[in-house]
Amino acid sequence: MESLPGELAELVRQLSKHIRRSARDRLAPLRLTPEQGRALTVLAHAGRPLRMVELAGHLQVVPRTVTDLVDQLEATGLVTRRADPDSRRSVLVAMTARGTSTIEELAAARRRAAEELFGGLGDDDQKLLRDLLRAALPTGAAAPTLRPDQPVDGA
Repeated sequence: MESLPGELAELVRQLSKHIRRSARDRLAPLRLTPEQGRALTVLAHAGRPLRMVELAGHLQVVPRTVTDLVDQLEATGLVTRRADPDSRRSVLVAMTARGTSTIEELAAARRRAAEELFGGLGDDDQKLLRDLLRAALPTGAAAPTLRPDQPVDGA
């Protein structure tokens, strides 16, 4: 018989898998991958153009990965690149108007997904689940405070 902590870990793993699958499904009509959705979200929340290295840091990936990701986003007209006036060796990545409207669509899709996933729980149960999940995070791990319009894993 599996221990209760083991069972909880398995339930969280299954929920996480469901959230990732849902994210992929919701991003498909927007022709975005979860990674692209995350990059757009980071840019949107920054509120300013970011250097490629900053974007890589926020996404916790190596700069080469960001180059490929920005190439894809630029090809679809969601971001633009320009030289950083403060550093000749740096490139700034900025959202386009199309990127901004796509972020709005991502936020709406995330709200719908969250409502479908947690809508069956009452407000008190949702708050309790939030508090329990925050408490379960390892010491020192950032407990994200996500706004309702902020995509998770790009969804």
